[in-house]
Amino acid sequence: MPQPFNIMIVGQAGRLQYEALVFVASLRAHAPGFAGRMIVAEPQPGPLWQDDPRMTPDITAALVELGAEVIPFTARHFGQSYPHGNKIEGLQTLPADDAFVFFDSDTLITGDISALPFDFTRPAASMNRTGTWPVEDLYWPGYTAIWKSLYDKFGLDFASSLDLSQPDEFWERYLYFNAGWFYGADPAAIRRSCSPNTPWRSAMHRRPNW
Repeated sequence: MPQPFNIMIVGQAGRLQYEALVFVASLRAHAPGFAGRMIVAEPQPGPLWQDDPRMTPDITAALVELGAEVIPFTARHFGQSYPHGNKIEGLQTLPADDAFVFFDSDTLITGDISALPFDFTRPAASMNRTGTWPVEDLYWPGYTAIWKSLYDKFGLDFASSLDLSQPDEFWERYLYFNAGWFYGADPAAIRRSCSPNTPWRSAMHRRPNW
C-alpha cells in the first residue's frame, strides 16, 4: 500500500492565492480519497516583506471550506527579495518526520495522487528545467564565475554544489534550487539542508525513481 503523506503548497497575496484555490479544488475533485493533510503555507508580514503577503479573507475562507489548512509561517531568510524561497521556508508548517510532497501552486491534480508510488526514503525533485539564467553575452565571465560569486556572497561551499557529471561551463553543471515539486520523508531535514546557512547539497537533486 502507498505510504500516507501530506501535501504543501504556498498561498500568498496576488496571483498565488488564486492558484492555491484552484490547486485545492482540483485535489478535492480528482482525488477525493486523499487522506493526508492539505496544507497551504502562508507567509506573514515581517521585516523581510515590504508588502503584506497574506491572502485575502475570502480566499482563505474558501480554502478552509475545501478542507485545506492555512498555516502561517515567518520568513527568516528570504521574504520579498526572493519569494521563491517560500517553498523552503514554508516547510516549517509541516510536521517533522511525516512524509510530504510540495507542489508549486500553479499545479493541477488530475487523478488519484494517493496511488502514486512515491518512495519517501529517496527524496527527489522535479528535473524539468531549462538554462534560463545567467544569459550568455559577449563579455560575460562565464557560468563558473557568476555562480561562484553568489555562493561566495552567502558563505556557501561552491565546489560541493557542482554536478561533475556535466562538462565545465555547461549550464546543467551548476545546481539551481527551484523545483516545481519535491518530496521526502522529513520536511525538517530538507529545510535544514536547503538553508542559506548550510551548503545546498541535499538528496533533493536525485532523479525520481518512478
